[in-house]
Amino acid sequence: LEAPPYIMVGHSLGGFTARGYAHFFPDQVAGLVMVDSSHEQQFQAIAAAGYAKPLVPSRQKGFVIGNSYSIPAGIPAELRSVAQRLAILPDAVRTLYDELGAMQLSARQAVTWLTLPDIPLVVLAHDSRTQARSDKARRMAQQWLQLQRELAERTPQGRFQLVPASGHFIQLDQPDVVTEAIREVVATARCTAHGDVYTGIHPRICARR
Repeated sequence: LEAPPYIMVGHSLGGFTARGYAHFFPDQVAGLVMVDSSHEQQFQAIAAAGYAKPLVPSRQKGFVIGNSYSIPAGIPAELRSVAQRLAILPDAVRTLYDELGAMQLSARQAVTWLTLPDIPLVVLAHDSRTQARSDKARRMAQQWLQLQRELAERTPQGRFQLVPASGHFIQLDQPDVVTEAIREVVATARCTAHGDVYTGIHPRICARR
C-alpha cells in the first residue's frame, strides 16, 4: 500500500471494516464510500420487518453451501465459470461460513465505534421496494434504506445516494455509480486538504472557503 491517507470503500459486511478502520485510525483515512453497507442495527430491522431470526450456526452450513453456488448476476458471462469454481473452493466456503457466523458479533462491535471523523462520505444503497412481493419484504426494504440514510448522517460531509435498478452488488450492477462516488470522495478530500471546498462541478474544481 502507498502511504496514507486512504479512501476506504466497503461493500456489505466490508462496511464494518472500513468504518472500524476510520474510527481507530482517523488520521489515516481521508474519505469513505459505503456500498450497501451492513449496519449494526440490521438484525433488529430484520426482526421488526417480520422476518425470522438470523440463521443459527447449525443451519448456516447448508445455507452457505447453497449460497456458494449462487453467483451474482452482474458478473460478466466470460468470468462466471471462473467465479463459480472459486466460490466452491473449500477455503472459500469455510471463510463464508465463518464470516456469517461472526456477523452478529461484528454488529455488536460496530456499536462501540459509531462516531466517524469529519471526512467525505458517500453512502450508496440499492432500492428493492419496487421488486418486493410482500408487505414484509417492502417493510424490510424501507428499513434498509432508513439504516443507510442514518449512516450518511454520521458525518457533516456525508451524502446518501439511492441506486435504482440495482441489487445488493451495486459494484456489479452499476459499477459506474460506485466509480463516480469514489472519484467524488477523492476530489472532495483533495480540496479539503488544501483548505478549499469541492464544488461538484465537472471538471472537478475547488472553491476557496
